[in-house]
Amino acid sequence: MSRSKGQQLPSGWASATLADIVAPRREKAHPQKMPDALFIGMEQVEAHTMRLLGTVPCTEMRSSGNLFLPSDVLYGRLRSYLNKVYQPDFEGLCSGEFIVLPPSFAVYGQFLKYRLNSADFVRFASSLNTGDRPRVDFNQIKVFPLWLPPKNEQARIADTLDELFSDLDWSRGFGTGAREIKALPRLGAQGGCRGGADCRMVREKPSGRASLGTPEAYPR
Repeated sequence: MSRSKGQQLPSGWASATLADIVAPRREKAHPQKMPDALFIGMEQVEAHTMRLLGTVPCTEMRSSGNLFLPSDVLYGRLRSYLNKVYQPDFEGLCSGEFIVLPPSFAVYGQFLKYRLNSADFVRFASSLNTGDRPRVDFNQIKVFPLWLPPKNEQARIADTLDELFSDLDWSRGFGTGAREIKALPRLGAQGGCRGGADCRMVREKPSGRASLGTPEAYPR
């Protein structure tokens, strides 16, 4: 195990910042040049749940939008406490209120979306600006420190969370309710983690409310 600020990292994990693992996609396109594409606005992404509520045909839009590709992660920079994160499986345009983050050599988009949806990142981003319409930019959030697992472990964690949330949605009948991750960065490889209660992750209680479970409950 390696060490980060006196703490042991699971084997193969690294201490990094957001800027170390991803850079924003900055391409823009005019909707009239993509007449068959779809547009995603801030209102089309549900707060906290990473769900897409709908899309708008690009032909209905007049101004340029941010280009995104399949597997990119859209992070809502306006009122970051709303925790609007979405990973599309199609190409299109989105509002300039989204920061578009493509997968990289270091991180899978599927893992990145859960990391940005986690409670500690929401607290961090929400603390950066104040006012009626606070916005963050990448230069502000890029300093966020995180623990990065190897890509095979990223895939395992993300697949496990996909399965858990699929079960959660089914049990709720796709009802509303916050699904943000409470302690994703602390889940370690092969069950390794920082220790104690910090090793817990979101699970589903019989009551239908999200609660915390332990890493040992996850498949190997």
